[in-house]
Amino acid sequence: MKCAEYTHIPLDDIEPDLIEFPRKITALSVSSSGITQALQAQAQMVYACTAQRDNDLNLRLAKLSQRRNELSLKISKIAAHESHMNTIIAKSSVEYSSDMQLISVVTLLFLPGTFMATLFSASFWNFQPGHQGPVVSRWGWVYFVITITLTLTVFAVWRFFSRWERMKEVPFKLETDISVLDAIDEINED
Repeated sequence: MKCAEYTHIPLDDIEPDLIEFPRKITALSVSSSGITQALQAQAQMVYACTAQRDNDLNLRLAKLSQRRNELSLKISKIAAHESHMNTIIAKSSVEYSSDMQLISVVTLLFLPGTFMATLFSASFWNFQPGHQGPVVSRWGWVYFVITITLTLTVFAVWRFFSRWERMKEVPFKLETDISVLDAIDEINED
């Protein structure tokens, strides 16, 4: 019964309700404590499910982080291997450059003499059959003076420019020794 109903009931009818009232209050009290316990159980279940989901997400995040770190390590190994290979290529280039430098020196050694021989071949030498005079012109010494002077000049200019180029370069010395690189194979397997 509701409160409004009690106000319209005669007093004779109220007495049995008053006897029932403590029993109803007790039932309501027991019922409300059961509801409270059920609500607390439901709240604990929600907290437990949330904590379990958070733990699962944290575990997955940790696994992803571990995988990312493993890949970063593999990439670092590959970069170190690439750096090592670049060092080997640079050393090979230096050796090749030394060979080319030797060829250039030989070329520089013979080029001025070849030029001068071509230039003076017709006028300083007389190899005509039946010629009674000297074979070499009295100006023949000019060939040797000019040839030696040009050769020394070419060597001096070459030396100056090669040193000047080396002075502009940044010194780079890197000694890397990587014996085992399994990272490339591991990434290819993944």
